[in-house]
Amino acid sequence: MIAMVRPMHVRAVIVALVVSSATASSVARAEPVDASESARFRLFYEATGGSCPNAPAFLAAIRARTDRPRLAEPSDTATVIGVAIAEGEGGRVVGRLEIREPDGARQQRTVEGQACSDVAKALALIAALYLDPDATGTMEPEPEPGPSGPRSAPGPVHPESPAVPERPSPPAPPSSSIVLGAGAAGGVLGGIGPSIAPRAGGFVDAELVRAGRSWLRPAVRVQVDVATTEAAVAFGTQRYHLVAGAVRACPIQVPVVPVVRLMPCVGIGAGIHRGTSDGIPNARDQDKAWLAPSATAGLSWDVSPRLTLELEGGVVAPVQRTRFFLGPDITLFRTPAVTGSGGVAVRVRFL
Repeated sequence: MIAMVRPMHVRAVIVALVVSSATASSVARAEPVDASESARFRLFYEATGGSCPNAPAFLAAIRARTDRPRLAEPSDTATVIGVAIAEGEGGRVVGRLEIREPDGARQQRTVEGQACSDVAKALALIAALYLDPDATGTMEPEPEPGPSGPRSAPGPVHPESPAVPERPSPPAPPSSSIVLGAGAAGGVLGGIGPSIAPRAGGFVDAELVRAGRSWLRPAVRVQVDVATTEAAVAFGTQRYHLVAGAVRACPIQVPVVPVVRLMPCVGIGAGIHRGTSDGIPNARDQDKAWLAPSATAGLSWDVSPRLTLELEGGVVAPVQRTRFFLGPDITLFRTPAVTGSGGVAVRVRFL
């Protein structure tokens, strides 16, 4: 689930966060946190534009303000921080920062500015304060007054002032949110012909993300697949084709590691199972109905906040056992009662 906020300008973000840092510094602190309890995080960074810093520079900007958070090891449970900076309308730069906790909760911040480097600095400051509330915030000096006359200097910031904003902790996220996605899939499917058939297709889907219950993430997918195979017979070649749509439901997603989940699913597919002949005398094309429930298990790997790779395998049970034949006594192929499937998929989320 994503907690959305309105876009903020770079200087407004930095002022608010610096003031919050000063407020936190004036409060008596408890004993220092042991290094073993430091926050662990993963960073996914994407930026376009000549003035944009690269990922190591963005990471260095976070570490310049706090040295307590650490980059996570592959086996660690960690906060995922995704950053995307691009040029928006009117030449302004828009930066988005998404923070995703291991329990599935998500927060998002949007910052606008004239320069990519300034937007990146503001996002790095937000990330640093989220990971470590005691992180330091520094503000660049105001530009020198121009010929038009001196500008009034801002008044001092008093921690006890009622106008001081609270530390920029994310607002409470909604209890659940629906995340849409689309992608492409490829793999193999049995039961189409005497040999395994390659298949390819595309899909759209939706999943319900719940706060604090990362395993209960029901997802529904609608997919269209095409599969084809062939077999040589004594008089020529017999080809088999399948064009089918399918609906798949996955009631739970069990975390294996923070970015990998196990997904048990069930589904049903329906379409046309076609047999054609080449070089066989007096042969006729045959079109048969295809209806097959399925049960699969898959692994889902979140490569980034927007991109997921999937690997799955399972069993398929055709309801109608179709017989392709040349004559009453010559059977070329008969659909089995149970067969298998497997494949990979690439999914893109619409955040």
